[in-house]
Amino acid sequence: MGFLMILLLSLCCTSFCPNTANAAIFDVTTYGAKGDGITDDTQAFIHAWAGLCGDTTLNPTLVIPPDMTFLVTTVIFNGSSCISPTLNIK
Repeated sequence: MGFLMILLLSLCCTSFCPNTANAAIFDVTTYGAKGDGITDDTQAFIHAWAGLCGDTTLNPTLVIPPDMTFLVTTVIFNGSSCISPTLNIK
């Protein structure tokens, strides 16, 4: 439950920059997240975050489709070691 609150706050507080035309997109469903509310999508989120954090483009974006329900266990996303100084979560 705490993770969901942090995720929702992150989504609310993240600023979306207009310079994201050439930015990489990391959609959690591309990494295997089902978004059915039953399947554990934790590993997909971890792998998508790793891709986002390791990306060298300016303003890479992690996409979490809003019309799906993701089951994610407790996980900590740390951005201090990310290559890009700006990360977007959409």
